[in-house]
Amino acid sequence: MHSPGDGLPLRTLGLLLAGSWTALLAGCPPTESDPPTGDDDTTELYGPDNRWYHAPVDAVPTEVDPPSLTVGTTLGDLPLVDQFGDPVAFHQFSGRLLYVDLITEWCGPCQAAAPDLERYWATQDPDRGTQVIALMLQNDEGGPPEVSSLTAWAEEYGLSYPVLAITDDEVRAGVGSLLAAYPTAIVVDHTMRVAAYKEGAVPPRWDLLDDAVGGRPDRAEDCGNGQDDDADLASDCADDDCASDPACAVVGRTETIEPCSRVGLDLAIDVWRVESDRGLGFEVDTVAAGSAFEPVVWLLDAPWAHEAWEPGDRPNQLGIADDEIPCTFEPTAFRCARGVLAAGEWTLGVSAGRGTGGDGGCVDSQSGEYELRIRGPATVTLVEDDLLTDAPW
Repeated sequence: MHSPGDGLPLRTLGLLLAGSWTALLAGCPPTESDPPTGDDDTTELYGPDNRWYHAPVDAVPTEVDPPSLTVGTTLGDLPLVDQFGDPVAFHQFSGRLLYVDLITEWCGPCQAAAPDLERYWATQDPDRGTQVIALMLQNDEGGPPEVSSLTAWAEEYGLSYPVLAITDDEVRAGVGSLLAAYPTAIVVDHTMRVAAYKEGAVPPRWDLLDDAVGGRPDRAEDCGNGQDDDADLASDCADDDCASDPACAVVGRTETIEPCSRVGLDLAIDVWRVESDRGLGFEVDTVAAGSAFEPVVWLLDAPWAHEAWEPGDRPNQLGIADDEIPCTFEPTAFRCARGVLAAGEWTLGVSAGRGTGGDGGCVDSQSGEYELRIRGPATVTLVEDDLLTDAPW
């Protein structure tokens, strides 16, 4: 179960509304968050200090759309408070798949749906990137909800996910003006775009997740159909439920990055092409104590990237795996990378992390040896070996 104190990685939701407060929301600057989300505390995180996931600043959208809940709309940021009285920014959840339950304290159907949402949230792996959020717009009397209402709601239904309220009354009223019924559910994708929307979502509308990711939590994972059947953001061999399936055996490829450390502003990257008709799991681990380093995996052909990646370009589309699992060597000093891939063709870059010594640096500045492990049937090809390119930070 995800408990609020687990120190989960940090991200958000957001609604940009019409009126005099539109410019206020559109102009919220990124702020650094104090809670660390791994052993690399140099990453600048978005949002105020609270116990929920915070996205890196560079993962937060810089452009948003006019106020709307229409599918495809990029939502703006929101000033929020949670059930513990801590400030929260909606955009801190960027990069997560969000199921947002828009509720009021007086709404009977909202009360009936809350335990079902908690049961779903309790099944989710915090590293897989899903997030349930309750956004309360009115208290029992139809007025602005105070922290006491949020706390009472969370305690009444045993909720461990964020229960939030908008702290600006004008913004709160603007959000409410977009709704015709409670509860209303929206699914927001990792770029803060509305992926699905439904008024009167009682019980929780898992078909919205089906529309967004091709699955729903009341289904079992089919390990060979190329879909995320149980809506946990991992399909086929990428899903832990398929780890024992014979078709999801792990295959490893060992390579080295030379040099391991940066040369001026340049970084050596190994470029891999991975192709499969199933979802895959992957991890990168160091294999020798003398050449240990902290690997970072870059998705070089992200479908939402503005430009296609070409050899020699900065690999800045998306860092998809870093600081996720203990390395074989010196687990207190190094962390290794784990991630999932949907069925299809992907170009991955493997590089050393930033830092020196045991914090993301290389034991041997000239050579870093690692193993790329793929779980599931795939064609894996080393496309570029030790490609020197601009470091993405």
